[in-house]
Amino acid sequence: MKILLSIAVVFAPLLSWSQAQSRCSSIALLGEVHVVEGDVSLADLLAPGTCPAIWRAASQIRIGSAPLAGSPRVLARSEAEALLSRLPFMIPADRIRVPERVVIQRAGAVRVAKVRRDPERDFSQRGMPLVRRGEAVTLSWNSGGIHLRVPAISLDPGGAGDAVRARLGSGRILRAIVVDHGMLLSAS
Repeated sequence: MKILLSIAVVFAPLLSWSQAQSRCSSIALLGEVHVVEGDVSLADLLAPGTCPAIWRAASQIRIGSAPLAGSPRVLARSEAEALLSRLPFMIPADRIRVPERVVIQRAGAVRVAKVRRDPERDFSQRGMPLVRRGEAVTLSWNSGGIHLRVPAISLDPGGAGDAVRARLGSGRILRAIVVDHGMLLSAS
């Protein structure tokens, strides 16, 4: 029994290391991202679940300022691949997923003035909500040059520009604005 326990203690860190290495052996970019004012970095384009080491390196690669409201910026695949080539990682080409184009839009382009008092409002006039109650969402928070994206749970349904509540993993509840399918922008 002690031998099995010793083997488990020795190999457990190796298993977690190999899992971390497999997460760091691939990169995927999103086809559409919503950013707020400030600088946009390559990290803003990475798909959720990207290896933290890759995310940190990508956050140092500046793309430029956030586009103006209503004026999306489009990166062609070749431009996105050129940005990825600046990362200090050797990742096989078949493990890199880059869409034909990456659309960067200003998150503030949605109209925040559409705050609804009744979260149960009928969406049939405008179509389905972009987020549903109980749905896992990504909550973006930006302040003073610091950009965070954290997983959360939507507590209210909502369409583009609607104010909803979201619960973080810590249990804290925040007000947020719906910007896209499964994407919220913190209002606080």
